Amino acid sequence: QLMKDLRGRFAVSNERQKGAPSFPSIEPDRTSRDNPALFQGDRQYTNNFTDSYAAVFDWVTTPKLYVNLTTGYFTYGARGKGPVGTNLRHTFSGSNFQFPDIPASLQNVSGYADDISSSIIVKDDYGRFTFNSDATYYTNWKGQHTLKAGVQYERISNDVNRGQQFPTVQLNWDAVRGTLDGRNVRGKYGYYTVTRGTVTLGDFSVSNTGLFIQDAWTLNNRLTLNLGVRTEVEDVPSYKPQNPGIHFSFADKISPRVGFAWDLKGDSRWKAYGSWGVFHDLMKLSMSRILFGADRWVDYFYTLDTADWPSIQCGYPPTGGPSCPGTFIEQADFRHEANDVNNSLIDPGIKPMRSQEFTLGMDHELNRTTSIGVRYSHKWLNRAIEAFGVLLPGVGEIYRISNPGFGWDKSPLTDPFISPGLNCPNCPDQPAAKRVYDGIEFRLRKRFSDNWELTTSYSYSRLFGNYSGLANSDESINGSARTDPNSSRGFDQLTESFDAQGHAVYGRLQTDRPNVFKAQGSYTFGFGTTVGGNYLLQSGTPLQTQMNHLSGIFFYPFGRGDLGRTPVYSQTDLLVQHTLNLPRGTRLNASINVENLFDQDTITSIFPTVYRDNINIPFTDFFKGFDPNAYAKANNLRPDARFTLPTAYQPRRTIRLMAKILF
Repeated sequence: QLMKDLRGRFAVSNERQKGAPSFPSIEPDRTSRDNPALFQGDRQYTNNFTDSYAAVFDWVTTPKLYVNLTTGYFTYGARGKGPVGTNLRHTFSGSNFQFPDIPASLQNVSGYADDISSSIIVKDDYGRFTFNSDATYYTNWKGQHTLKAGVQYERISNDVNRGQQFPTVQLNWDAVRGTLDGRNVRGKYGYYTVTRGTVTLGDFSVSNTGLFIQDAWTLNNRLTLNLGVRTEVEDVPSYKPQNPGIHFSFADKISPRVGFAWDLKGDSRWKAYGSWGVFHDLMKLSMSRILFGADRWVDYFYTLDTADWPSIQCGYPPTGGPSCPGTFIEQADFRHEANDVNNSLIDPGIKPMRSQEFTLGMDHELNRTTSIGVRYSHKWLNRAIEAFGVLLPGVGEIYRISNPGFGWDKSPLTDPFISPGLNCPNCPDQPAAKRVYDGIEFRLRKRFSDNWELTTSYSYSRLFGNYSGLANSDESINGSARTDPNSSRGFDQLTESFDAQGHAVYGRLQTDRPNVFKAQGSYTFGFGTTVGGNYLLQSGTPLQTQMNHLSGIFFYPFGRGDLGRTPVYSQTDLLVQHTLNLPRGTRLNASINVENLFDQDTITSIFPTVYRDNINIPFTDFFKGFDPNAYAKANNLRPDARFTLPTAYQPRRTIRLMAKILF
């Protein structure tokens, strides 16, 4: 209590995490495919830190005016520790036992490596300084008003140096390289790639500012309106100061919000409510790191013509010669700078990501402790921001930044800078990013009384479109979505948005679960023990066949959902806790929390890719429509034995024990 009308709160938190060395993977037969030599002596690990500092000031200037000031600094990062490889490294993609002329001493399984990785995190530090101030004023005019206005400021930074220090030769045994210009190339044993993976270097800081004003207007004792608008100026940073980022002004990001709450009968037992709002995303750092100068990733491809793979000792970049045998196939830059000041690939008319939401609901109190409710929600995407990839022979994969389906990306393969070999004037336009959610939810709630409580809900919904959002669940192989906001594979090639018949692919998205039932409840016995339960029952998620076009860019040849859904998912959780009173007002609380009580193992994901090789069909032929299985047969594409096999299951049963003393 700094003064009579001024209160301050301060907090500091410092956390350090020391990583653990890695260990060999163990197969079901108790053997390991890892090279034992890689696990001798010290191993590399990563140390992480997280620090936060915060201060909050509450100032009651008058009985009608309240001012809040909040400031803080949050920083986290990582440091790699321990030894790293200091030599060129060979890794196996696919095994080579199928070649009888390769000596046994040179044969091994897929995933084998002959040296430890040379990749290390020298540093990767993030920082965010924030300052927020708002004022709340209470007044009367045709009802009661609670007016609130404020400013929000943040400054973010990232200082990074991480990646491989030496090259890796990835041996793609018995595989075909699908080139950027549509050829299928392989040597006697396959092909190999000389790479350093993704090396990330850069240092930046940038500021964003937001403004808002809102009013809770109570017209009478039954109706309240909530009105507001916010906006912000945003700079998407570049990791190279000579190249510009993306700037959005206050005028670009005006976001109005409207809502209401209505006591229908004036007895506080029937309430109707609703809201509508516009929302603009504040972009994350993923796009800046990947495409604005931080990441560097160039791969070089050669035919694999020798069984003596240890003799492959290419430099980086490789220059050929006896130490780099085979025929050079191509090189590919997968991190071409999209914001190069001399050749910007950012749509000059780009607009911020924008979505809207409409909600309408009603609640009814049945008695003093029990209520029912229904709520309908409609959410839709107006514009997304994504990196649209185009494969250019001799260059790699370049990315243009735009709103998919608008501006530059409306007709992506007719752009004049596209290589003549890939120009496709008769190809269709890029469908706009679409994501529409409709859901209705019914709720029954019994508040805690007479020693028990219960909350249940059932929702029926549909999630439809061609864009899953900032976390791209379309790239899920093991049940986890890719989290590279605004720079996922969602629009990296026009064929991703179409099936094998040239039709735009719309449908139920990967996280669509039409039916969801939830129940949560607890009972407290007179002797101090509480038993609680949580039950979830929900539909499975859509499954679809996946194939790869050209340089491994996936598409859905038969549309979304052709493989049905994963099985219905259910789970029961249990909590039991007991409080024991001790002398002098001290209490001991002990509990056991069991997640997935019955140890269910429902399949949550399958392997969707049917062929190991790419379908290298020209764009013009792709959009005319073709039979992908006939193409695969004619071109001897290798089936993938993992197709439709499970890749992820419901998490196993977990039991947590806890004891705490309260005083």
